[in-house]
Amino acid sequence: MALPVTIVIMRGQNNATMHLPPPRPRQTRKDRLFKPRLDMSSFTDEEVVKHFRLTKAAINQLYEELKQHIGRKSHRSHAISGISKLLAVLHFFASGSFQYSIASKMGFTQPTFSRCLRQVVDAKVALSKKYIKFPYNDSERDVMKQIFYEKYGMPLTIGLIDCTHIALIPTNAEEQSYRNRKMLHSLNVQMICGPSGEILDVVARFPGGTHDAFVLSSSGIGQLFQSDYFQDDILLGDNGYRLSPWLLTPYLAPRTDAQQRFNTAHKRTRSMVEHVFGQIKSRFRCLDVTGGALLYNPVLVGKIVLSCAVLHNIALLHQIPIEIASDLRASIDCPPVMGHESSQAGNDKRNEIAFNYFSR
Repeated sequence: MALPVTIVIMRGQNNATMHLPPPRPRQTRKDRLFKPRLDMSSFTDEEVVKHFRLTKAAINQLYEELKQHIGRKSHRSHAISGISKLLAVLHFFASGSFQYSIASKMGFTQPTFSRCLRQVVDAKVALSKKYIKFPYNDSERDVMKQIFYEKYGMPLTIGLIDCTHIALIPTNAEEQSYRNRKMLHSLNVQMICGPSGEILDVVARFPGGTHDAFVLSSSGIGQLFQSDYFQDDILLGDNGYRLSPWLLTPYLAPRTDAQQRFNTAHKRTRSMVEHVFGQIKSRFRCLDVTGGALLYNPVLVGKIVLSCAVLHNIALLHQIPIEIASDLRASIDCPPVMGHESSQAGNDKRNEIAFNYFSR
């Protein structure tokens, strides 16, 4: 134990004494504590799918495609590996939990997870053209039409279109435009899917207050259809869209047996896109409002949606099943487009198909 030090100061004839505290012991620097980082080795195959929504094989294949973008950038011994970043983001998508909860479970700090999220999402967006492909050439569209007709009895169809809402929290300046018909804030996301539930096109940049028909007319794929790029090929949509020669909606008041049979086939076929919305929101709970609103700017939310669409298609390729959750929030239906806004050419096209394919 250090003893007090006494210093005597001589000032002429007077002596002054001052007592100083003992010197503090020199402190040694504490070693940083690093939490163990979660990996797949401790999980069974079923647990991996439960926590990350993909199999080990699918995750490893995805990592090989992403590792040049998300791999370890530092040579420090505790730098976060690329596979740890990928697993953390997959778990976040699957659970919809808060960042700090995911970060703690994965052995990260919250700010570190936030950086990893953006890095991994950007890398997945770069893969979107590989996994989300619309049938642009004639041979691809012929195959798509054949599958739709053989599977559902609906001719000339190359895609099913609809919109779904993804909850977010906008800034005060954007609050009004992002308020949807249920008075919640959201991004209105347009998707086109194929006959087996594969996602063919995603538009994830419009506020929740935007009408579905406006999203379509303003999107790149919508403008290609309007320019007659796809000729006689059609999309199927609900009555929230404008009836046209390339987008067929059901009859509001069918008057013949052929029109009724057309409606039945239309409903049976188009139910696939609604099924896809249920699948993707059940697989990635961050996209459903029951998992909470995404606390990011709309651009990043759009990238997260596109990333989940990529993962959905990867899950289909690996034949990974998903049960649709019973607690998903009900969809927000778009108000019907009024009859006078539908084209006569669209009505003629629908009548022609009903007569030629559903008259019996």
